[in-house]
Amino acid sequence: MRPVEWFVRAVRPGETHHGRADYRAESVVVSPMCGRSRFVALNRSPIHECYYDDQRCPDCLRLLASPALTLVRAS
Repeated sequence: MRPVEWFVRAVRPGETHHGRADYRAESVVVSPMCGRSRFVALNRSPIHECYYDDQRCPDCLRLLASPALTLVRAS
């Protein structure tokens, strides 16, 4: 299992998000998992372990904790 990658939107509680990162020449643009608007991350390399409990976005955390849905066809 790959470690969860976190990107910092702002230095405030709940503003470190997990999502899809688009690496560009000078920046990293992140589409957060929680559905908030895309942003240019303050960190170029992802954080794998946050230092403070309130640093991570609570919505991203909740989505990471919920099991993924799997669609199956009835036989």
